[in-house]
Amino acid sequence: MPQTDLPLEELHRYAPDLPAPPDLDAFWASTLQEADRWPLAAACTPVDSGLVTVETFDVTFAGFGGSPVSAWLHLPARALRERGPLPGVVQYQGYNGGRGLAHEHVFWASAGFAHLVVDTRGQGSGWTVGDTGDPVGSAAAQPGFMTRGVLSPQDYYYRRVYTDAVRALDVLRGRPEVDGERIAVTGASQGGGISLAVAALADGVRAVLPDVPFLCDFPRAVRIAAGDPYGEIVRYLKAHRDHVDRVFETLSHFDGAVLGRRASAPALFSVALMDEICPPSTVFAAYAAYGGPKELSIYPFNDHEGERRSTGACRSPGCAAGSSPPLRPPDPGSPMLRARLTIDPSRPVGPVSRRLFGAFVEHMGRGVYGGIYEPGHPEADEDGFRRDVIDLVREMGVTAVRYPGGNFVSGFRWEDSVGPRDQRPRRLNLAWHSSETNEVGLHEFATWLEKVDAELVLALNLGTRGVLEALDLLEYANVPSGTTLADQRIRNGRQEPFDVRMWCLGNEMDGPWQLGQLSAEDYGKLAARTAKAMRQVDPGLELVACGSSGAGMPTFGEWERVVLTHAYDDVDFISCHAYYEEQDGDLGSFLASATDMDHFIETVVATADHVKSVRKSSKTIDISFDEWNVWYLSQVPTGLAKRIDDWPLAPPISEEPYTVADGVVVGNLLMSLIRHADRVTSASIAQLVNVIAPIAAEPQGPAWRKPTFFPFATTSRLARGLALHVGIDTPGYDTARYGEVPLVDAAATTDAGAVALFLVNRSQTEEAEVSVDLAALGVGSVEEAWTLADPDPHAANTGERQDRVGLRANDRALIAGDTLRVTLPPVSWTAVGLR
Repeated sequence: MPQTDLPLEELHRYAPDLPAPPDLDAFWASTLQEADRWPLAAACTPVDSGLVTVETFDVTFAGFGGSPVSAWLHLPARALRERGPLPGVVQYQGYNGGRGLAHEHVFWASAGFAHLVVDTRGQGSGWTVGDTGDPVGSAAAQPGFMTRGVLSPQDYYYRRVYTDAVRALDVLRGRPEVDGERIAVTGASQGGGISLAVAALADGVRAVLPDVPFLCDFPRAVRIAAGDPYGEIVRYLKAHRDHVDRVFETLSHFDGAVLGRRASAPALFSVALMDEICPPSTVFAAYAAYGGPKELSIYPFNDHEGERRSTGACRSPGCAAGSSPPLRPPDPGSPMLRARLTIDPSRPVGPVSRRLFGAFVEHMGRGVYGGIYEPGHPEADEDGFRRDVIDLVREMGVTAVRYPGGNFVSGFRWEDSVGPRDQRPRRLNLAWHSSETNEVGLHEFATWLEKVDAELVLALNLGTRGVLEALDLLEYANVPSGTTLADQRIRNGRQEPFDVRMWCLGNEMDGPWQLGQLSAEDYGKLAARTAKAMRQVDPGLELVACGSSGAGMPTFGEWERVVLTHAYDDVDFISCHAYYEEQDGDLGSFLASATDMDHFIETVVATADHVKSVRKSSKTIDISFDEWNVWYLSQVPTGLAKRIDDWPLAPPISEEPYTVADGVVVGNLLMSLIRHADRVTSASIAQLVNVIAPIAAEPQGPAWRKPTFFPFATTSRLARGLALHVGIDTPGYDTARYGEVPLVDAAATTDAGAVALFLVNRSQTEEAEVSVDLAALGVGSVEEAWTLADPDPHAANTGERQDRVGLRANDRALIAGDTLRVTLPPVSWTAVGLR
């Protein structure tokens, strides 16, 4: 039989856009809630199958609408069961097959599993026998099952089948011999499609083995499959030409490639490249969309053999491009990485400042022009700011924004950015070798901040300017009226002062790239003079002295000591800046970046406290971590213009695509900030839109969330009140850059009876089961649980696939007694809300 579908290299790229119907989640929630009105009423009768190593039971239970469904339950012999609770497997049947005879399907039980072989209602008169009827009738339909009730999701045959299948899982989970947390689902062809649906609809599935799955990518399958069962739909539509849209709308509620996005359990798919019943492209569609960790076995010369497949994956040269290596099936009985957390509410770290969730906007690349500001864009408001970007910034939960730099500020003349726009000068942006029009200045940016509901944090130019210019800007911004500069602000359209509370005294003044770079001695004295002068205008200001540009600077530590020796009494914060990137494919070290941030913070705290001790001061200096992120800095020099006659306006710079791994690291860096909430009381992710940013905004196009967006938005929403000390008992792993680091990391907060838990699994291969003793926390329910993960840790969102990566509900966060257990996929970040 020849290969009649796409070539293999195209199959690996095939990922059709199969939109979920808007009511999909509500439809299935209502269906399963309705089914729960019927008790399972599971009955098990021993059967003499003639086998001595397996015990078999004839099972009936109430399926959809309470109608009986039959199954076989195979258990290992009693002596094997005495070793402890068994892992389980639920098996669903291929099209028109049934559960078969009592002595069939005994492989799983012989291997030590509890095995439930479930009938498919109305089927079982084809290749194997079944004993379950379908008492529900149907309007006009083709012979077979594919078009029964196909004009309505409520009436469709597979609504009943999928509901039966979910309830079968509950039957096996309820058996005393079975470990309910270690159950896999499997099936071939139709059974594979059903197993994908169950993985999406049921809680607690541990693994999925969809073998050449049917019921996937209906739009393509119906059009290219050579014969039945998809042919039943073709013949129906030949007779009912006016029902095409209604039919495919119904089928979208049951499509394994649509439902599978909602699944999170590890899955092993198989596909046969000569399969004319389940065309390979439809299997690849389901595989591409599947939401959990996944692997794929490819058989180049097989058709629809299903369960008769071998266990080896395709090893031909044609299969190597883009396919997974040979893999073993996910084993629900196998051990996983385990970690135990201890959270003591009597040992709080400190209050979580809302300023911890600040951001940074610099006049760099397309951060301002073409980012937050794009007059003429379909989403632009009356001030030229993009509404879609504003909505995303608000969703992200940004509380404060540091502005206007960054390196840009050391060449910035604030006077250029106020007054009539048509009179503002065009300047060279030396930091980023581009042009600055000053079209967006202080007034405009403050207006934008009001739209996103965030505080303005201003950075001062202490590179090419000094005390007098700082005082002028302070007078313009904060003095109510009655002076030349305050009245100028009023004439420029701002009656009330900007009332900026937090000011940064320069930026990265130790950096050789910085205009006006200074020594620690010179900068410390300038910062102290500037701070003293500013406090004569407004004593209540909060002032930030520049710390080192990074922990890798040769003067790190000594810079902080010298600067604070001069300015300790005059400032409130010392700044930290840190950027991380995956280098030379060393994902393990990259995932451990938060351990470096921990060390960075603790070193700066120790240095500041040393100066405090030497000065015998009662004052404590806090940290403003006002630049942090994942940034592929090694790639920046290649993207900048160089020539004296080339000063582009808003050129693309550092528009990182960002991957799942980047998002996991960003989430972990936030955890580090929370762990140090007693001293880190302000922070700014750098930056916000387009430039090293969690938000992408295309010119005249859409805006979307990058993977780094999700942990920031969720942490900002959940991390309230007090940060708590978390004790972690976890295995470690070796990294080239940081030595041995923990595989599992955690942070926690508590506020008004709610607890938020943030978790990272740094393992690249193993799931992690994390257990948490909740007895002292006074919480007993999981309110929400979200995970950022993907089988490909380098998966990203793009303009073409804006939702390729996102948070998925983690249904493996469960409480039993006083213990929470959460399963974390490899390379993942997870947030759990408890009450």
